[in-house]
Amino acid sequence: MKKKIFLLGLVLLVGLASCTEKVIVQNVDSSNSELTFNAISDQWCNDVTSRTLVREGGQTVWVANDRIGIFAGGTNTVSFPFITKDGGIVANFKGTVNEGVAIYCALYPYNQKATLSNYVFTTVLYAHQYAEPNSYASGMNLSVSRSFESHAQDLDFSNAAAYLRVSIPDDYAGDDIYSMRLTGNNDELLAGNVTIDVYDARETPAVVINDESASKTIYLDQINAGSVCLKGKDYYFVVPPTDMTNGYTVTLVNEKGETATITGEPTNFERNHVYTIIVENDLTFEGDECGTMTADGLFTVTSLDCLYEWAERVAAGESTLGCYFTADIDFSDDARIWPQIGTEETPFTGIIKGNGKTISNFKCVTNERHAGLVAVLGEGGSIENLTFDNPIVTSEYNGNAGSTIDDGYVGVIVGRLNQEDIFNYSSAAITNCHVINPTVSGGENVGGIVGRSYGRNDAIKGCTVSGGTIKGKMFVGGIVGNSEGIVEDCHVKNNTEISYENTQSEARVGGIVGTNNSGELVACTAQAKVVGDANNGGYDARYAGGVTGANNGTMVGCAFSGIVTGDYSGALAGESYGDMYGCYAQQATAQALIYKVKRNLNDASDVVFPTFKACYWVGDEGDVVFGSADVEEYATIVDCSVVSRIENVTATMNNALTEVNNNTEYAYGSGYQYQTNEGENAIVFPVKATKPQ
Repeated sequence: MKKKIFLLGLVLLVGLASCTEKVIVQNVDSSNSELTFNAISDQWCNDVTSRTLVREGGQTVWVANDRIGIFAGGTNTVSFPFITKDGGIVANFKGTVNEGVAIYCALYPYNQKATLSNYVFTTVLYAHQYAEPNSYASGMNLSVSRSFESHAQDLDFSNAAAYLRVSIPDDYAGDDIYSMRLTGNNDELLAGNVTIDVYDARETPAVVINDESASKTIYLDQINAGSVCLKGKDYYFVVPPTDMTNGYTVTLVNEKGETATITGEPTNFERNHVYTIIVENDLTFEGDECGTMTADGLFTVTSLDCLYEWAERVAAGESTLGCYFTADIDFSDDARIWPQIGTEETPFTGIIKGNGKTISNFKCVTNERHAGLVAVLGEGGSIENLTFDNPIVTSEYNGNAGSTIDDGYVGVIVGRLNQEDIFNYSSAAITNCHVINPTVSGGENVGGIVGRSYGRNDAIKGCTVSGGTIKGKMFVGGIVGNSEGIVEDCHVKNNTEISYENTQSEARVGGIVGTNNSGELVACTAQAKVVGDANNGGYDARYAGGVTGANNGTMVGCAFSGIVTGDYSGALAGESYGDMYGCYAQQATAQALIYKVKRNLNDASDVVFPTFKACYWVGDEGDVVFGSADVEEYATIVDCSVVSRIENVTATMNNALTEVNNNTEYAYGSGYQYQTNEGENAIVFPVKATKPQ
């Protein structure tokens, strides 16, 4: 039986004074304890999204959407995410645990893979942190707490790390600083898997485990393309308490990938203390670090020539060699042929860390089956924090219309994720990558980010495509042409045109994916023009959809605005044999919201029909939700209609998101709820499915 628990969390205050060598951070006791049980829906989080920030005046505060992990008892391999919707020094965290126990242990930030054994946490201190002005970055600071049944709502957190503050003066006149890194001069282990004793955190804080995850370097990367470290701001490394007996080195990297170093004195980094080093004006940036290996084995990319050097090594057989960008790259006037990064037989399985950098005018013009920055990305490979501006990725290759074994795959970032296999549950990830004004074309499986994603656990998250054109002959999508994996929080913007040309057979084109082929589409939006008009001897784009041409998986919390043309067009989907929960279309043109519900021709009594719940079209009286006349015979339909304002049914859509999250095998819409959209495209999408803030 699940028990709902309401916990009160108190985070530590951090007193920060400028230009001091050492600042002691005081722990503050909590009070006004009360244990309350509430009927609150379970929430589950698959990623580390929690965070705490340092505010002006040196206070450390919780912020909205912070998550802590709650462990019931002292030994439990499962942590339960508890979330706060309000920030501040004191915050209320809500969540669920399986049962009441005499003691609860708490870990910040929430980490789904963290474990607790004999009151010792094992979690992660990340080697790649992010440059947040005047604070450490989101979800990087480690702290722990424990609480007894008699006052289970009192969580007095103890910080488990130390902090190195890099201060850039107001009058700094040197090169712009794009990234930093920290190393100990005696090869100290500074990041990776760590242990923290919850009973003795103040005496036994975070300790790095000497295993394959351990890193001797911590990186401060930019999360947004083109960002620089600002003058007059402080930046923080979160460091395991370590006695650096030979001192330490902070390396600064400029736009060209040149470096300058600052050496710190021997320092015993104590738990809960802040240490300061100041950037001086007379630093000299020099050298080219092209090919220098980072502590986690990544090839440093500092220029276009350097990127080619890495690509040629991977193409020659070093399929696990990842790379780390320290500079923006521009392919203008470059006439070289981009190498094949990964093949069907030997896919690329390394890691690409974009560090918020931008690749401009990338060109991959070929007649090969696989085309993109990475032709084939295999199990465990990943690409993150990279932006492409004005890329051209095209392939003249076309497979046979009647066969799938010779299909082509074209995407700006990846042509093909993983291998085709009916039992394929392998995983690869593309995270926080962005494509601006692309020109993409190919045969089968064409997408703005990825051509096709085969792995059931492949994840494309936080990615965007803005403007440009994407064309293919079959399975064409704004994000992915054909997907069997997870597409989450991805967005197509600025009327990107997705179309088919000279189609060979039923094409299937969609604003997010051409075909959602047993995968998951979660919290995605498309503002696009999806073209499914008949041409080439009468063939048509059966089917064309604002979000997906054909939905054979699950759609949760997705929205569309724009034009879908063609006789088999739907504002959400041209065809659907899968479920949809809490989706809508606004300012949209199409034949119907969902043109056709695919029939299951199996006459067995246990056939499960698709469910459409809380799906709406903000439109006029003549608009229709379903184009199929006999749809009710082949689907379960609840609360789907044409409405005048989406705000009138937001609560109903949120109930549907909660229901599917709680009652399905997979947590499709975990944590997502519709909220008033106050950001980009707010007029187009007045409400948007996001993590609660």
